[in-house]
Amino acid sequence: MKKLSAIVLAAGLSSRMGENKLLMNYKGCPMSEYIFKNLKHNSMWLNEVLVVGRLQETKEIAEQYGFAYIHNSMPERGMGYSLALGVQAAGACDGFLLALADMPDLKTGTIHTLCQSFMKNPTRITVPVYGGRRGNPVIFPVSFRKQLSALDGDKGGRDLIRSEQQNIARVQIYDAGILRDIDTKADFEAN
Repeated sequence: MKKLSAIVLAAGLSSRMGENKLLMNYKGCPMSEYIFKNLKHNSMWLNEVLVVGRLQETKEIAEQYGFAYIHNSMPERGMGYSLALGVQAAGACDGFLLALADMPDLKTGTIHTLCQSFMKNPTRITVPVYGGRRGNPVIFPVSFRKQLSALDGDKGGRDLIRSEQQNIARVQIYDAGILRDIDTKADFEAN
């Protein structure tokens, strides 16, 4: 069976929140733990989980789950730079599952569905769609390693997805959690 390297982006500065959102208590545990639990539950699809972060607390939580931690000493360079660090550190795999640490409402079954879909079509970018809108996480085939490794700035893989429209597998997902990341106090309080 083909396997993926999961890369969790957890190095953001939380500037719109005013405090580190990934450590905030969300429904009983630090927000970042939701994606970690979700990935642990879907470990059958994964070779490894790499958490790209900037804080010791994030490192400690990631290591509790047995995940590798990559320190981003320049988080101000944006999401693209964090993603590149993760891809550069990834071992041999068939693709990269790119997950955001601030999406605690993502259902466990959603990652399973995306991984299953990717395995049927491992040369295409697997993108979840809910209500006609594209969300996260996204799975890139390993053939995109070079482009992902060169990313910088705050766009992540968005431009790659735009430029590869003919190479996308859109997966209808019945989970609004693919669209909801938590950036502000209002987002957080709307839980």
